[in-house]
Amino acid sequence: MRGAIAEFLSSPLSGDTELKKLFGPAFQSLEDWKTFIRQGLSLNSVTNQMCSHRWDVKTFQALYVACWVHNPVEKGTFMIQIPDGCAARVQTAITECCTKRKSSHLSGKGYSASKGWNFLKHYHELLVQFEKTGNQYFLFLKAEGHTTNTSAIVPHAASWAHKEVYGYGKTASPELHKLASEKPDLVSSRSAENYAKGYKALLKEVLGLSGKKVLVHEMLDKLYKVTGFCHCTSVSVITKVSVASTSFELGRSLEEFCKAASRAGPYRMAGKITEDMIKDLEAIAKTLMKDPPDKLTPRVYEEIRTTPYELDSSINYFLAYQPVALLY
Repeated sequence: MRGAIAEFLSSPLSGDTELKKLFGPAFQSLEDWKTFIRQGLSLNSVTNQMCSHRWDVKTFQALYVACWVHNPVEKGTFMIQIPDGCAARVQTAITECCTKRKSSHLSGKGYSASKGWNFLKHYHELLVQFEKTGNQYFLFLKAEGHTTNTSAIVPHAASWAHKEVYGYGKTASPELHKLASEKPDLVSSRSAENYAKGYKALLKEVLGLSGKKVLVHEMLDKLYKVTGFCHCTSVSVITKVSVASTSFELGRSLEEFCKAASRAGPYRMAGKITEDMIKDLEAIAKTLMKDPPDKLTPRVYEEIRTTPYELDSSINYFLAYQPVALLY
């Protein structure tokens, strides 16, 4: 994570065969990746790029690669917080450089940046969206296994149906799935904004919350209210978790709720809260506790939320990384 993929790319363990299975022809070495980032981002900086007037479809692709350098993921969504005053610039860049397409994610206002896109093998689409959650604007980036053109209708529909039944999409790249399974510290397996099946049922059937953009802290306000669970900090009892809590505090309290709800008792609401719901809440608790500990991150589910500053830190490490010469 945070640029460590550089070590994998330059390691003999990756090998030419391994890289050919995982990545497109333009990403077969550490230097290939560095070249792509340098060509796509203004001054090698996400912070500078966000407010720049210079955008094209390759810029969005370079931003996705920068996100992947920061946190490699098999299946998932990146949401980059847009700096104050730059939202209009990013929104204009999306509409001018990308092609409008249908989307089942968040606002549903999708755009394609797939022209010339060939980064992850078996992933043929780069989905781009301009999103607002809470009072913050984000650039949404997600690699998809299929485009939405005529030839991809059937496989795209099959993947959607699989997600509706199981709560997650089908595996597009067996090789990337294998790497994520074997090296979870290197590649995250799933970090998506779309709800898992149990969590989706909790929102709709137990809490009466609708839509695709319910924030986790909004869910917790309702969950603790209907179950009577006490959310406490070291100094006080909080009646509305979004008022005075950090993501870490919410993660700890949700962890405690899951422990309490795992036992028979009032927090199960006479069986309305199921084991699948608790399992999904446990995953959210872990995600919250990995967020920056000093603030509340307005997350929808398990998507990777990041800032230009964090991305710049990761790509600076990545671009400066030099493999240690092998001694024979």
